[in-house]
Formats: sequence, structure tokens, C-alpha cells
Amino acid sequence: MRLICYSFLAWPLLACSLQDPNLEELRRLCEKDAGVNIYRSVDADGYYDGEKKGGSLEVLVRSDFEFIEFCDENPVLKTVLQEPGCARYTRVPADSGRCDPKVQHILDNSAAERYAAFRKESCVELELLDKPEARYFYETDLKTWSAEDKSQRFTRIHVRISDTETTELMGEYISYSLVPTSSYGVSKSCYHLSDEYSSFAAAKLVERVLMQSEN
Repeated sequence: MRLICYSFLAWPLLACSLQDPNLEELRRLCEKDAGVNIYRSVDADGYYDGEKKGGSLEVLVRSDFEFIEFCDENPVLKTVLQEPGCARYTRVPADSGRCDPKVQHILDNSAAERYAAFRKESCVELELLDKPEARYFYETDLKTWSAEDKSQRFTRIHVRISDTETTELMGEYISYSLVPTSSYGVSKSCYHLSDEYSSFAAAKLVERVLMQSEN
């Protein structure tokens, strides 16, 4: 902490305040390039999710997308991918005969209301892929570094959606956070500093770029 003092001529007082240099650095980083930018929107049937891996099933269930692709180089749940690789979840009619039994087991064992509604009319076909084939890619880049005093660390998250056919960046979300290195203290992000910034959930990047609604 730095002690900053101000002298006011109108009053014989000295006003002092504590200024956290790490918080000021967070503010500087946010002002540099944080925010959400939408460059182009489309009505997509699905996309490649480079972040959620096996969790992409939940994305399919709670959205109107027809398919979600993902890759997992270290699958923990062997119920879906038996070994590292890529796959596509596709929404199909429940009576289509194309329901993957491993995925169906996951759907049947979820008590969540959205899963129950999904099971009434739909199931999921699982197709293994050599590599992602979707036109639209959702990817996340996370960088972390220590503050100068080592008491906290900074993180930068850059989420982007791109068109692989044109290499065009369609939308992006950038934010920074200041995270304590110990169990004490509270993390702060750009949206804690100003209403000018939003959390990732509030930014609704996928919905605004790929024009699908998630509940």
C-alpha cells in the first residue's frame, strides 16, 4: 500500500488515503483493452467449443444448437471418450435409433429440469472426429503473471469466436482479474471497477455472435 496525501488550501487539514498499486495496475490493464466486441453475427447450427471439453454436452442440452464439437486430450470421464481425441454431440430425435448409450446414461442420471425436458423429445448422437470440422470456433486464452510484490497475481482472459473459412474474428471478450495468492482477500475483475465492463456471463458472447439463446 502507498499512503497518498493531499493538502487542501481552503482547510488546514491534510487528507490521506491508501492506494493499492496492484489495483491501479488492474485499472490500467482494463482501460487498455478490456470489453466485449461483436464484429459479425450469424445464425449457426453449432460450433467447436475449445474450452468446455466434455462439458460441451451441457451446452447442447441448454441451448438450441444442433451440434457441439469438442476435443479432450486428457479425458477424465471415460464414459464418453475412451481415449484422447475429438468428437461431435448432435441433437437427434429420441426415437431416431441414433442415441449414444454412454451419453444417454448421463442424460438419464441428471435430475436437472433442463435435462428432463431435453430427454422428452431428443437424445444425442456421438461421432468421433479426427479433428474439429465446425466452421465456427470458440476458444479461450488465459494468461497469468505475478504482481510486483508477489502478494497477488493478474490474469487475462481472451475469449474469441472466429470463422475458420474466412479466418475472420467475429467477436471477442477480454477481461483482467487481480487474484490473491493466499486464501485471504477477494478477487477483483474489471467489472468490479466500473459499469463500463461486464462479466463474461453478462456479455453473452456466444448468443450475440452465433445468434442462439441459452437458458
